[in-house]
Amino acid sequence: MAWRGVPVVVGIAILAGGPAAAGVHPPEVEARLALFAQNWTIEGMEGAFREDCEWYHDRSFVVCHATEVEDGKTFHSVSVLGFSSRARTYTYLHYSSTGGSRTETGYPTETGGLVFLGERQTAQGFAQTRSVITPNAAGPGFLFEQTRALNGGEWKPTVKFKYVTRGPAK
Repeated sequence: MAWRGVPVVVGIAILAGGPAAAGVHPPEVEARLALFAQNWTIEGMEGAFREDCEWYHDRSFVVCHATEVEDGKTFHSVSVLGFSSRARTYTYLHYSSTGGSRTETGYPTETGGLVFLGERQTAQGFAQTRSVITPNAAGPGFLFEQTRALNGGEWKPTVKFKYVTRGPAK
């Protein structure tokens, strides 16, 4: 028996909240993205920075909302981490309350982390960035290190943060 083309048994399972479907990505991709689905702060910036990250529908992406207070001003941003099955690369999109945005492409590392590469035009010229994310082997958390090259020049470190959990995962 069917109701408007949907088998009744399937329709009942959907209405009853049936078993949760698996994510849309292969398990190894989902495992790397799962690292980010937490409530975060940065070590040493606990009172000024918070980032809440959770899975989007069907575990397709991790969406993060961040708040940072700097010099008495509050800034907000949204980041989306995912995986493009077509391009076979990880993806990072970032949008800031200051109007800034960036898009980066990533790949996995042997340590279970990710590396994201970005390019953009800045006031100082053409900037290339490399962000390396290394999971903390002792538990939740990761090291975020970024280097930057301007106008094809030497790669220089720009930031190094240790992300630590702030509370229960969402």
